[in-house]
Amino acid sequence: MTTESTKAPDTLANLQRAIEEHYESLSKRLRQVAHYVVDHPNNIAFGTVQVIASDAKVHPSTLVRFANAFGYSGFT
Repeated sequence: MTTESTKAPDTLANLQRAIEEHYESLSKRLRQVAHYVVDHPNNIAFGTVQVIASDAKVHPSTLVRFANAFGYSGFT
């Protein structure tokens, strides 16, 4: 997947492309988040971690793991 030296996607389109490219290597829970991100981009942009996690039916820490997997330092 990504490494610390890999730049995080800077647009939604780039993130969606990265999700497509790495989907098969994601765990079941990260795939669940990936689907939610692709299907609900406005919720990701404006929702809180707690609300997004609840809507995506994952633990909030899964959102952080997802963000880290794509080169982001966290999920804010």
